[in-house]
Order: sequence, then C-alpha cells, then structure tokens
Amino acid sequence: MPSFAESYEQHLVGPLFEPWAELLLNELELGANESILDVACGTGIVARKAHARQAAPVVGTDVNPEMLEVAKAAAPNVEWRHGDAVALPLADGEQFDAVVCQQGLQFVGDKLAALKEMKRAMRVGGKLGIAIWRSDEEVPIFRKLREVAETTLGPIKDARHDFAGPNELQQLAEMAGMANWTHVVRTIECEFPSALPFLKLNTMALIGMSGKELNDQERAQLASQIEADSQPVIAEFSRGETLVFESRSNLFLASG
Repeated sequence: MPSFAESYEQHLVGPLFEPWAELLLNELELGANESILDVACGTGIVARKAHARQAAPVVGTDVNPEMLEVAKAAAPNVEWRHGDAVALPLADGEQFDAVVCQQGLQFVGDKLAALKEMKRAMRVGGKLGIAIWRSDEEVPIFRKLREVAETTLGPIKDARHDFAGPNELQQLAEMAGMANWTHVVRTIECEFPSALPFLKLNTMALIGMSGKELNDQERAQLASQIEADSQPVIAEFSRGETLVFESRSNLFLASG
C-alpha cells in the first residue's frame, strides 16, 4: 500500500501543486544562475521545477523524511536536506539568491522564527517567494467538502487555509527584516483525471485536522461515510470522469 507521501506525489502534485510551482517561479523572475532554497518542500515540486530551469544550485528541505524520500526518488540530482523550517539545515554563512516556500508556512508553529530563518538563508538583495492558500470560503470545493465532513466530525480548523489573509504575514515579514513586500492573489483551474484519489486524500486530511482520537478501524469507517456523503459535491465539480475546480492562493514576494 502506498504511503501518504507516495499518494500525495502520485495524485495531488501534478494537478494541484505543479501549476502553482511554475507560477511562483515565474513571479520571482529568476535568472538561470540564481541559486534557490525550497523550504518545507514536501515532495519537492518547486525545487524540481527550479532545477530544470536553473544552472545554479537548488536545495530542498523538509521536516518530513517520508516526503524527502519521495523527492529523492523523483529527482536524485537535487540536493535534499532534512530539517525544520525554524532551524534550517544550512552550512555556516550559506546563502541563496532566492528562498521559496509553497503551501508550507501555514503549518509551521513559529512563523516568525521560520521567516527569520528564511531571511538568514537569503543573500543581501535576495528574493523571497511564499505561497499560501486563500480561505476556503474562496475555494468552494474545499469549503463544501469541509462542511460535509463537519456534519460527522464537528467543527474543523483547516490548517491549509488557516493563514489566508495578507496582513499578519506582512507584519511578521517586516519583523523578520524583509523589504519591498508585495502581495498578489492568483487563481488557477485544476484538473484531476479522477476524483476518487483526491477525495480520499482530502478526507484523510480533514479527519486528521478534526482532532478526533481514532483507531484505524474507526478512521476507515468515518472516511467511508464522509466520502459517500461527499458525492454530491464531487458531482458538482465533475466533467465526466474529470474533477475540475479553481484554486486560489496568495503569493507574497519580498527582497532581503
């Protein structure tokens, strides 16, 4: 049975995260000889896309070793490092032309410490690019699936969309010493060839964020019930076998 990291890579990265990785790199307008650090890289789609573009070094770092193993298998020529965003695994004085973090900062407990670490990793005049989902109120499929799950699980604080407004992050970035801060909102249409893997992974995430203490059997039973109850939502966003919906994200760009 595939691990969560393997399923994440197989079913979510291509339709959902890869288009945003391309967009984030485009927004940064990097030269081919600019080095990049990808923080909280997951299975490394931003680092992998950067490596395909850049002649300079690209490094990806994540706290989850299973995610890094999948990243290494997908792109063995990229340098992958295990480490926390609040204590980046950098050599003494090591700095990069650009630091990126796609859909990871909202999961970090001490966001100011993470931003200070990103600042430490940037050369003078370097670039920072952070992507964070907008509220699920602006992404109807996620809101509706959460509401379905809440009928069974009770209120869910969806951490994926929990840091959606620009003001708090801008204040933290300024406290961390970032300059020339800009914020834009972008929308991308995502297409999944099959809805079922997306629904299963999203349901697992919602159950995990519900805070319920469950054994494996209870978790599986709840997941089956929520997936069944979610079918009208899936049908609303389906075109034949294809699941299609818009995702919206904040892009925060700054210089050090």
